[in-house]
Amino acid sequence: MPQERYGRYRILRPLGQGGMAAVHLAEDPVLRRLVAVKVLRGELGTQPDWVRRFRDEATAIARLGNPHVVAVFDFGREAGEDYLVMEFVDGISLSQLLAQKAGRLDPVCAAAIASQVADGLRAAHGAGIIHRDIKPDNILIRKDGQVKITDFGISRILEEVSRTMTGSVFGSPLFMAPEQVEGRNPSGAIDIFALGGVLFRILSGRHPFEAEHAHAVMWRIVQEEAPRVSTTLPEVPAELDDLVASMHQRDPSARPRASEVGRTLKQFLVSRGCGDPVGATFSALPDSVVRAEPILMDLSPEESTTSQSAFAKTSFFHHHPKLVPLAISGSALVLAAFLAGKAWDRMQLESIPEASVVRDFQADRSPRRDSSDPTRPPSHPLPPSENPDAAIRVESR
Repeated sequence: MPQERYGRYRILRPLGQGGMAAVHLAEDPVLRRLVAVKVLRGELGTQPDWVRRFRDEATAIARLGNPHVVAVFDFGREAGEDYLVMEFVDGISLSQLLAQKAGRLDPVCAAAIASQVADGLRAAHGAGIIHRDIKPDNILIRKDGQVKITDFGISRILEEVSRTMTGSVFGSPLFMAPEQVEGRNPSGAIDIFALGGVLFRILSGRHPFEAEHAHAVMWRIVQEEAPRVSTTLPEVPAELDDLVASMHQRDPSARPRASEVGRTLKQFLVSRGCGDPVGATFSALPDSVVRAEPILMDLSPEESTTSQSAFAKTSFFHHHPKLVPLAISGSALVLAAFLAGKAWDRMQLESIPEASVVRDFQADRSPRRDSSDPTRPPSHPLPPSENPDAAIRVESR
């Protein structure tokens, strides 16, 4: 069971669970926004080197500031567990979209999604950051069509943990590059190979290296050349067929850079009359996603008494919606009466001659003698804040 809080972030519900980490929807009561909190398994925090790398990676990702990379807001440690606070993306993953679209997308939509992923990879590779696990599950699509890559930084830590604790290779076998399977030092080229596999998948509805089990998939990746998309989908546009083939080159240095992939995809989109990748992605989203009710803040009463979500759940009018117009009308009458009263008070105040107000004020502030003892020196009245009688006198006017 997850903790109720990690730092100042209150856990609302789980979003996903993996072998090395769990993701939860949480709320930030200070900035009043929803966030995603990824919690690493407790035993991982016992390794100082992993904790240091975890924090270094989180800091590096936070500095990227690319719209196609899920933003990192914070990180910390709570009760022996390291956690990462990330932007919450209200939408669906690419794998979920594919499941709702019979496993494949049209070429324009596929290019629109891949071009946004390529832009995020361009920014990350430029900062020396490799993702290591590009796959449909790690590609998120907001309701407005903007695509974001998640799990940057985490993948590097989990890769090292996986090799050390289990002796196995970290990553999704269907999208691994040959050098990644062989355990060679990776570069940004492994992300390009993986994105080529994702593009192959969303264009054709199949994986380039399909096999009965993971070991057979990895054997094919190391031993065989990747097939072209056209072998599965003859009608695929030639530009996309050639691009995927170049991304699947066995030699990492022969693969295009992320910036080149993005440029090719955008040129293809323009040639098809689409200059807006976000808009093209939005057009492919199901109505059930686009029209879904947004997830609202649900702050606890002790943190906020004005939360829209909390009011919606506890309000009398939530259960009696027909009374809302009557309540609004009554509130308007009360407000009008209040304003009328204030206006009347102002009229009465303005009717007092200005000279008398100044004279009275000066009289209050001027020295006065005690009438019972003419020889007694003059005394000064207390300021209104210290003299209750003066405060009452001012209010009575």
